[in-house]
Amino acid sequence: MAERRGSGCTSLLSLLVVVALVLSGTVWLSPILDLDDVRRTVLTHDGLDGVAGSGGEGYTFMATTDRGAPVTWGCGADIELVVNPEGAPQGYEELVAGALGTVNAASSFTFLVVGESEDRNFFDRQRGPVLLGWADEDEVPQLAGPTAGLGGCVIPHRSGRLGPGGGRHRRPGHRPAARRLVRARIDEEVVLVHELLHVLGLGHTDDASQLMAAEHVGQSGLGEGDLEGIRAWSGPPATDLRSVPMTLVEVHPSAPEWNARIATTVRPNMFQTAEMGRAKARTGWRPRFFEVYDVPVTVHEKRAPGLGLVWYVPKGPVVADVDELAGLLPQLAAEARRAGAFLLKVEPELPESPGTLAALADLGLRHAGRIQNNVSTVLLDISGTAEELLARLPSRTRNTIRKGAKEGVEIEAAPADEASYARMWDLWEQVVADQGVFTRSRDYHVALWRDFCEAGSGQLFFARHEGRDIAGAFVVVVGTVANYREGASVRGRPVRGSAQLLQYEAMRWAQERGATTYDLCGTPHSSRVDDPEDPLHGVGEFKRGFSKEVTDWVGAFDLPLRPVRYALWERIGHRVAARLTSRDATAATFF
Repeated sequence: MAERRGSGCTSLLSLLVVVALVLSGTVWLSPILDLDDVRRTVLTHDGLDGVAGSGGEGYTFMATTDRGAPVTWGCGADIELVVNPEGAPQGYEELVAGALGTVNAASSFTFLVVGESEDRNFFDRQRGPVLLGWADEDEVPQLAGPTAGLGGCVIPHRSGRLGPGGGRHRRPGHRPAARRLVRARIDEEVVLVHELLHVLGLGHTDDASQLMAAEHVGQSGLGEGDLEGIRAWSGPPATDLRSVPMTLVEVHPSAPEWNARIATTVRPNMFQTAEMGRAKARTGWRPRFFEVYDVPVTVHEKRAPGLGLVWYVPKGPVVADVDELAGLLPQLAAEARRAGAFLLKVEPELPESPGTLAALADLGLRHAGRIQNNVSTVLLDISGTAEELLARLPSRTRNTIRKGAKEGVEIEAAPADEASYARMWDLWEQVVADQGVFTRSRDYHVALWRDFCEAGSGQLFFARHEGRDIAGAFVVVVGTVANYREGASVRGRPVRGSAQLLQYEAMRWAQERGATTYDLCGTPHSSRVDDPEDPLHGVGEFKRGFSKEVTDWVGAFDLPLRPVRYALWERIGHRVAARLTSRDATAATFF
């Protein structure tokens, strides 16, 4: 690591250039930890007890300048870190990401995982990135006895160098078992946070309630003294969030209560509902619910290993125009950064135009393409009666609907049961096999259908002919908007008009539930509707049979909250995160 010089932090800071951090693999390798043992675990650090009289109530500094100022990295530094995965436990990426996220969120510094290393030289280090690895006492004698963590630094100054210190953490014996207790994982992350704070320059404190106490007696997070110490040498976060007047409140409603709030927005959609949050939780996301200026906003939160949190607002925030978004965005960005996010991704349903795109760019937003499949779509007016709806459709489509009925096609609104979900999956599998489309697992789809159907907002429809299913559709109504989420049919569509009749009956069902708009969800961009090479050309032709008008939304946009980490995410981070976090999908995807 190149030398970092103080640049205006609360206390002027000296240089800290070389660090070694070692965690004993013996904690991880014990499949079950006795919780009493964990709570009695002792950490005693040789040489890391802090300078006597330095710091304040609940904290000390590992080193100070001749004038008594604390020594740490330059203000706001990006601190590169490499990981040697030899001997690392399964899932260590999540452990490291959690600890780094905690430290990064609490300070103005940013630990950045820049790659892996084969380096095992934990002590006699020259300038370079922080090295993190796993070892045992045979390789690192300082890990003998109760030691679990070692963290330290080399600080050049006139009186010499402060060498790496050693930490001792009582380890339980090896006991074979089939599972690992959750508490054990939490304690290991706490140990890593403790050592990282030594890396930054905090010493031990006599206050046993603080995470930086010499003895670990069950502390589960940063104490007020720890935070005061961090603030003393790191200064405020890169963005002074206290300057943002907060009109944002996190809420914890029931699913019906939240869906009722979403239904009142100017352009309600299923992606902001509690049920969609529950579905995404099965792929590693955490749904969170906020009221911002009295606008309900669903945020999906997920950790990108080594970088921090991503906040994604699917098909939202639900706003009328860019001006309204401009009012909400600072509040969301401030809260996201408080939570440790490096990226806020929004996806408002605003009609695309040069003026709108320019206004979004003026807000600091970067265009990020498509995530949901209805960036371009066909919207149908389904207000009025069933007869008025039919009359508004093109004559050719009306004739096709009538032909399907004449040929004996019957439309079934299926019951919300496992047999119906199995029927829909059988049809869906044929689409996946024929077209090679991206899809998630059967369990994911069935759970999503079940959640919406049991909530009363979703419905599965089947077109049947001569006793068999030939097409299926899944439709969700939220407020005044119905979304045609998924559809499938057997090869060759043996009866002409079956798919059109299926859609017409789904629209009638949506009408009866108060919907006035029917979103057919997914076509090529309006500039490419006639391009046979577009992957959505075929489905676009079918959907444009109901209306030739295609609505183009602006799509997804990124608001970088920590520019260095965002740049790394753009280069390689999102691909790595996709491989590490993809669950139940036919291809790697983070979202």
